[in-house]
Amino acid sequence: MLHGSLDKSDPAVVALTHSGSYCTGAVIAPRYVLTAAHCVPWSGDEGVSVVFRNSDIFHGANTQSAHIHLPPGVNIRDNDIAVVELAEPTTVEPIAVNFDRAAVDAIHEGRLVGYGSTGAHKGDGKTKRSTPMQLQKSGPYLRGVGSCYGDSGAPVLARVNGNEVVIAVVSHGVSDSCDAGDYHIRTDAHREFLSQFVSDLPSIASRPPPSDVFVDGFSTPGTVTAKGGSASVSVVDGRVSVYAEGGSVVVSR
Repeated sequence: MLHGSLDKSDPAVVALTHSGSYCTGAVIAPRYVLTAAHCVPWSGDEGVSVVFRNSDIFHGANTQSAHIHLPPGVNIRDNDIAVVELAEPTTVEPIAVNFDRAAVDAIHEGRLVGYGSTGAHKGDGKTKRSTPMQLQKSGPYLRGVGSCYGDSGAPVLARVNGNEVVIAVVSHGVSDSCDAGDYHIRTDAHREFLSQFVSDLPSIASRPPPSDVFVDGFSTPGTVTAKGGSASVSVVDGRVSVYAEGGSVVVSR
């Protein structure tokens, strides 16, 4: 991780080891760890270990994974996200996952936590570090500069409604040089796949519009449609937000 400082907290951020290589992941439920799809085998469940240590990850007490979950049509670029199911649940407190697209659109800075090296040709990885990161939106990704080899699958964290949550997962770099920038796949872009693993836990999630929308104290049943684009409605802490991407939004009774 470029310019990262040693991180002795963030217990929900863990290391994943497989066939002598390693990545990073985040506990999102007692039995589930979120990571990148290219960090796990696609044809079987064997050989992946989840390590709950801050350093020396190849000599820690490992928890073997029981199963690997991949989204439909997984590929390195568009669906580089995976969930590792632990053989036994962990007592580590999970990190909530963000599914609210509108919330991410308002975020320009986050925090990266991972086990990556501090440069492309340095062998100082396998130790947990964290660093702030400036973020730019790019379709289903967030772009930033900060991750390096070993940070794949690491969570990009940001505050939504006062709570730090996972908004993206480190996917791939712009080039072999770590300081050229990187792409992080947004969790809200994979809500359908990820929500099945955190359905019983608090999460920052977009919800369908309620049957009654209260405006100035009056109950107004209605619909939200988009002209020339797409629209979504989110309800967070009782506040209704309408987000439009292209075109215009029409609210009708």
